[in-house]
Amino acid sequence: MTTCISFAYLTCVGKRGKGGGFIRAKLRNLTNQAVFEKTYTSDEVVEEADYDKQKLQFSWRDGEQLVFLDISSFEEVKIPKDQIEAHENLKEGEVVKVLRCQGVFLGMEYATANDL
Repeated sequence: MTTCISFAYLTCVGKRGKGGGFIRAKLRNLTNQAVFEKTYTSDEVVEEADYDKQKLQFSWRDGEQLVFLDISSFEEVKIPKDQIEAHENLKEGEVVKVLRCQGVFLGMEYATANDL
């Protein structure tokens, strides 16, 4: 499985001697939250992560799992409690947006009135 990363900061630093320009970026690994720096040359291509966002409706707590209903397909989606911050604030019927990369849960945010 490839690692999903997100750009936290992107700064063009300048030229190295006679060579082309380069970009120094600070990146965050979304699976373990580790932050690291990487330098890219101006001709490098970075592959975009294959991720998807889905709207889920919180249904109930099942032991150490939180059970959501996928609004579009009506399938149950179970996510471990320890992967969601402030899970105790979730209310039954509340709609959230979940970010996944290659089937791995990365994060959740509460849906706004415009998203519904």
